[in-house]
Amino acid sequence: MGNPVKGAFDAKDFLARVGAGKTIRNFQKNEIVFVQGDAADTVYYIQKGKIKVTVISKHEKEAVVGILGPGQFFGEGCGVFRAVRGVSSDPEQPD
Repeated sequence: MGNPVKGAFDAKDFLARVGAGKTIRNFQKNEIVFVQGDAADTVYYIQKGKIKVTVISKHEKEAVVGILGPGQFFGEGCGVFRAVRGVSSDPEQPD
């Protein structure tokens, strides 16, 4: 894939260096990671598998916001934009 851009963010390097507060978790297919309205206090990085991110409308209809895969972050709005989750997420395929 060529050389990475100088100064580009390297998620694997970041995760290898981050210390306190880092936890590696494995989720099973259809296991809930978090739901809309939960406290937004954690950022997740996908090493393998896929995550479905959904939102429930005021009419209680579910909409898929996205399907995320390896190398992507989710839940990154915590502490910056909102105190509670605006979406829900659960694994689409097991590790």
